[in-house]
Amino acid sequence: MSKATSRRSKVPQRTVGSLVEEAASRHLASLGYRILERNYASRVGEIDIVAKDGGILVFVEVRYRGMRSVESPAESLDRRKLSRIKRAIRHYLAERLGREPRVVRVDVCLARPVPETGCEEGTAERGGGEVVQVPFVGLVRFEVLKGVVDFA
Repeated sequence: MSKATSRRSKVPQRTVGSLVEEAASRHLASLGYRILERNYASRVGEIDIVAKDGGILVFVEVRYRGMRSVESPAESLDRRKLSRIKRAIRHYLAERLGREPRVVRVDVCLARPVPETGCEEGTAERGGGEVVQVPFVGLVRFEVLKGVVDFA
């Protein structure tokens, strides 16, 4: 077991999730998103990131899976989770705006650790996305999928 692996295993999963979400926020900002709010929580669900991309209000779900996970970040979005996200968005819109804007987009930011061999921070990896150093986690590849949830 390497030093990095043993160090990572001692970090609580919730802390890792917060660190990955923080790095995802920075990555989105580097792509031109303006972050409005993080970790909006209500009785019906949670929204990881609320942002503006140009004039569009965007809700971002961050999905991270560790190196040992057999499930990819994209596979972790099941029908129940998508339904919860939609309910949380409707609650957010009613509470914060009092109305539904004409254009709303739901993006997913996929995050997966990358092997530390041959990949440098700030580079685009062969599979797409940008590689970013995340404290206590290591190198993580972020990929943003725009408009993946039908919000009708």
